[in-house]
Amino acid sequence: MAADRRNLFYLREYDQAFRDVFSRVIRLRGEEAYPLPKEIPTEPRPAIHTSQVTLPSGEALTSEPFEMKVAFRFNLSDMVSGHIDAFTASADASGREYGEQTISQLLKYSGTISEAMGNAVAGKGRRFGWLRCPGQTVHS
Repeated sequence: MAADRRNLFYLREYDQAFRDVFSRVIRLRGEEAYPLPKEIPTEPRPAIHTSQVTLPSGEALTSEPFEMKVAFRFNLSDMVSGHIDAFTASADASGREYGEQTISQLLKYSGTISEAMGNAVAGKGRRFGWLRCPGQTVHS
């Protein structure tokens, strides 16, 4: 990319490095806020188009991939000036959003599997283990 008014200096390697580091930071912040996903064994794959669970009947229950978008907002002058606290606050907020979306999709998929196997129960409004619903007050 040629330098222009918006990009006085640009290196593709820096752009990729920022994306890689930031992706890791968001994932780690999300795991701190919502620890369950890191406990689930995963195996990296170049491309996964669907996931599949075989039901007791032998029928395959498939799930299409889902898209997650997480906003990251920061003030460029904070970055240039080295105000790392502003970057950290944005990373924390984005990490929590990533964790919330991950848990939401995980519970949705788990619910689909439970319903297909006939193991679903209605628990609306009740606490589910470690998970707190947004706005829920935990009483001791």
